[in-house]
Amino acid sequence: VLWVDILGKKLFRYDFNNEKHNSWNMPEYIGCVVLTQIKDEVLVLLKNSIKKFNLSSCHINQFTDITDHLYSCRCCLVF
Repeated sequence: VLWVDILGKKLFRYDFNNEKHNSWNMPEYIGCVVLTQIKDEVLVLLKNSIKKFNLSSCHINQFTDITDHLYSCRCCLVF
């Protein structure tokens, strides 16, 4: 299970298989997390960007910036 603390800028995971709880600090406010087809990789939708985040290595990579003209329509980037 994955969830976010928007104001705390944190991503959380609870693994039912091993009963392990993890949390990661994000560089900006985080509004959403999306699973990908790659094991342990998620997309995190942040205040000003979308990043790929690896849950195992904690490595974060730029996916795209949220530009000013798309700021009011963030859903356009996801779909």
